[in-house]
Amino acid sequence: MMSGRSLSLLALLLVLVAAGSCRGTSDEPQEILLTRELVTIGDDQVGLSMLGQVFPQAWVSEPVKLRGDYTLEFFPIVRGTDESAHFRVLVRMGRIDQDIAFVEATRESEISQSVSHLASPVEIDLAPFRGKTIEVIFFLEAPAGDRKGVVGLPRLRPRSTDVEDRSHDVLMICTDTLRWDTSIGEAGGRLMPVLHSLPGDVVTYTRAFSAASWTMPSITTALTGLYPRYHGTGERTYSESTDPPPGHFTFETGLGKPTFLSSYPSELESLAEKLLEAGYSTRLVAGNPLYFPSGLARDGFEIAVHAKVLRGPVISRHAKDLIMSADPERPLFLLVHYMDPHEWGRLFSRRFGPRSRPIDNREGARQAYEEVVMRSDQALGVLLGDWGRHRGGDPLIVFWSDHGEHLSEERLFGHGNSMKETLLKVPLVISYPPGLLGRAAEADRPISLADLTPTVLDAVGVDYDPSSLSGKSLLRSAVSGARYHFADYQLYSRELASVRRGDHKLVIDLDSGQTKLWQVTRDGHETRVEDAEIERELYDAYQDYRAAALEARQHLSPPEDVDQEEALEALRALGYVE
Repeated sequence: MMSGRSLSLLALLLVLVAAGSCRGTSDEPQEILLTRELVTIGDDQVGLSMLGQVFPQAWVSEPVKLRGDYTLEFFPIVRGTDESAHFRVLVRMGRIDQDIAFVEATRESEISQSVSHLASPVEIDLAPFRGKTIEVIFFLEAPAGDRKGVVGLPRLRPRSTDVEDRSHDVLMICTDTLRWDTSIGEAGGRLMPVLHSLPGDVVTYTRAFSAASWTMPSITTALTGLYPRYHGTGERTYSESTDPPPGHFTFETGLGKPTFLSSYPSELESLAEKLLEAGYSTRLVAGNPLYFPSGLARDGFEIAVHAKVLRGPVISRHAKDLIMSADPERPLFLLVHYMDPHEWGRLFSRRFGPRSRPIDNREGARQAYEEVVMRSDQALGVLLGDWGRHRGGDPLIVFWSDHGEHLSEERLFGHGNSMKETLLKVPLVISYPPGLLGRAAEADRPISLADLTPTVLDAVGVDYDPSSLSGKSLLRSAVSGARYHFADYQLYSRELASVRRGDHKLVIDLDSGQTKLWQVTRDGHETRVEDAEIERELYDAYQDYRAAALEARQHLSPPEDVDQEEALEALRALGYVE
């Protein structure tokens, strides 16, 4: 799966395959996972989680009937020894065991040094067993001692279909903390020339809005098609106790009541999960570490590289590994999340000193921010070049940002602390495969990042229930009508929400109940206005949305427990906590 390039010691590779099947009708052979247990190998430097099975001597799969020609794929790994070891693989039919392979196992210690040792899975042709009901038996042959075998990602894959029938690949690129004015606005052409020269039939959506002012709720909305109150990810919860509630991790305990953030409900179905079920290879390079403690990286991604908060060239290098190792016979969904603009404050401190404040040096702050924006554009160019050389084709390319950044507007800096256009108005650029551009919605209509999931599904021909999503496909004419767009969940300060329709935005202080109505222009300027009728309409729309979301979430159980140490490390890496 990975190329020969060694990943950084900071990297964490996560392999997760949800219960999926290959594209096609129910009469066609379907991909079969032999286990849905999740195992972790490696060490604290380079870890790997994948669907698999750990056993001391032997493991026997559940019986399965082969309704076509299949290939057995798995990663043979040995734990607890640095000596050579092997797996003997047999197929059991009734009382008959047939020896089919003897393969060398990869030592866990080698994976800790470089995940390139998992370059490709073992493949065994099972065509002779077509039509038979079989069990697969794995025997570990290794020196005596406390050693165990790990069968990683064991699956039965139908023999390949014609590559020419493959669905369009999907390349999604999220650049964290990227302002719209420095990307698609006035300064965009100067700072991001690569973005402005995307190949294919390109639409730049000039009035796209995030559903939150910080990452966790925003990317969850983009990758589920649900507004924040429907998915609940990143919602602040307060308690008298310092122990986090189930499915939450600690954010703040030093000021006032302890504060916790909610993680992703695994019962929801993400875009990655839907594409995995449609036969896609689903892969993630996550520069933002919050994908992991939130649980979002575990929902449908076959492979996810935890690159932490690293610079663009490193992220692009990991993405290249995943591109080059992808199966050419399966459509590929790759999400790459860059972090360069998020780190402008650290560049500012290095350049002007740790005691220098951006509020006292606004020109320096702007210069530092623009420099990291240019870095992210250069990394984008590397990514697109690697894709063209090693993957090619006519992919659907979706470029966006999760939120913007305050750089001194009204003495505000950072994000997660307002419902201003500076944070909510974001770049969105889509390069459509041939033949789809004529269906695309108008570029200057207000749209939401919630529209990304249905748009991608429509573009690649994957069925879904439009009524189950908040977002609307940009390839369907109905999106052109006036709609309400919602934003929720602050990271800092008071709990604010907003609802917009057309050129008006209502900001609601949920702590005090106070409201402010703003008229917004296409270039992001906002002016306070008084209009009781519009204010009442928007306020009622928000309350209806909030009530409907609360009812919809009643069937969701609390998200799974969160690794508190991992969450704290992620928040520290992002500079959100000390």
